[in-house]
Amino acid sequence: MSNIKLTNKKYWNDIYEDMSSDDLVDKGSENNVSWWKKNSSSYSNYLYSAFIEKHIPKEEGLSIVEVGSAPGDNMVSFKHKYNCVPYGIEYSKSGAEMNKRVFEKNGIPADHVIEADFFDEEFQDKYRNYFDIVYSSGFIEHFSDPKDVVKKHINILKPGGTLIVSIPNFRYINFILKAFFNTSFIPTHNFELMDLIVFRECFDFSDFNVNECGYKGSFAFPQPTYTPPWKRFIEKVLGKFQLLINMVFRMVFKGNGPESRFFSENLYCAGIKNIDNS
Repeated sequence: MSNIKLTNKKYWNDIYEDMSSDDLVDKGSENNVSWWKKNSSSYSNYLYSAFIEKHIPKEEGLSIVEVGSAPGDNMVSFKHKYNCVPYGIEYSKSGAEMNKRVFEKNGIPADHVIEADFFDEEFQDKYRNYFDIVYSSGFIEHFSDPKDVVKKHINILKPGGTLIVSIPNFRYINFILKAFFNTSFIPTHNFELMDLIVFRECFDFSDFNVNECGYKGSFAFPQPTYTPPWKRFIEKVLGKFQLLINMVFRMVFKGNGPESRFFSENLYCAGIKNIDNS
């Protein structure tokens, strides 16, 4: 059975056509950040950064590619923090164009954005064993067969290279909250994948070793979306409470968040492609 896409090009084109690249410049700069802003910022992102720091190779100049890379700010952050050489794979036209603008504004060549269908056999053959690090965030849950998607991630990874994949956790309390504000996300996501056992099985390949796989992040209210004004107002009020929650979590739990399937925002997996089997 073919791997069914739960989204299409129009879905992503519509998203990126309405987005500005002006606020996606120099994402790696964290100078002169106030104590309040630093400690009230997303606690889940803080845990995520620690996870990345733990698993990303320490060598400078390694190639890293994001699958489904628009708007491009993730790779800009990797460039600043880890001195990687970033690339992006994006198949929507508006997403690729935005990604190119963001890259150029941050000193990354525009041709490092590969506008292609990640699943195309010609693409998979051309980039087999090509990148030192392969990364995707919020990508594999948009398909009916996520294990096949992970297999293609591993295919373009060099032997000995690192794979890092994350997906959102839209189950339990996160589903209730998100669905209250906007239900449009439901048909575009594979909810079965948002279970740790199912997610972990997607990385079960003979040429791949999992180093860490689990829930990451802690409770967070949904970010403001294109909802009716009265719901947006509620979201903004809850966002103020979230700042206090973030600070309490940092003080109480520090780098060991209260992570669980009921509240955590994401699932993450990191591992290495075997050298012998490639």
